[in-house]
Amino acid sequence: MSKKLEAQAQDALKVIAEAANQATKVIAVAAAAAVDAVKVNNMSSSGDHDLLIKVETKLDSLKEDIRVLNDGTSKTISDHESRIRLIEGRIFTWGGGLLALQFVVGIVLWYFNK
Repeated sequence: MSKKLEAQAQDALKVIAEAANQATKVIAVAAAAAVDAVKVNNMSSSGDHDLLIKVETKLDSLKEDIRVLNDGTSKTISDHESRIRLIEGRIFTWGGGLLALQFVVGIVLWYFNK
């Protein structure tokens, strides 16, 4: 019996050793997969972070461009308004004078054509 028991113990040790070996392989594969997943996550997060920084930088640049454009547009509009006011004043002055002259010419022609 003791030889039989000893053989069974030996078989049990072999089975346990084989199971431990397989468990070690499974754990190693799972750990490697976890490491790869973390690397991909970190790369993705880093890429997202870098992309956000680029977008934020471009957005700041765009805001500055819009501000400069608004300042330039305001100045241009102000220049146009001053020129338009000058032209309107001339139109009213010369237009009024021409209307008065037309009225006088009309009266003179009417008087001489009686």
